[in-house]
Amino acid sequence: MYLVCYLIKSITMDSYNHSIVDIYIPRILGNVSTTIVKNAFQQSKIGRVVDLDMHRKKNENGYYYFFAFIKLQLMKTEEASRLSNLLNERGI
Repeated sequence: MYLVCYLIKSITMDSYNHSIVDIYIPRILGNVSTTIVKNAFQQSKIGRVVDLDMHRKKNENGYYYFFAFIKLQLMKTEEASRLSNLLNERGI
């Protein structure tokens, strides 16, 4: 999964609901920082990262990448609802 982030605007806390989801991302490019990951979820109008546990690993070609465990507080948006529904439908 590639995460791209553009700083557009800050999002106020009242736009969040109380739903928390745990997400595992198996591959993130090696040059992506924790700040980029956090901002990507906010800028995508999905949610606020409550906890982020990123681990660095080297692939078979010697390039570094990250995998991450994320605890995410969902926003009250269509994008967040879509993600939540997708996770519930697929169970993964």
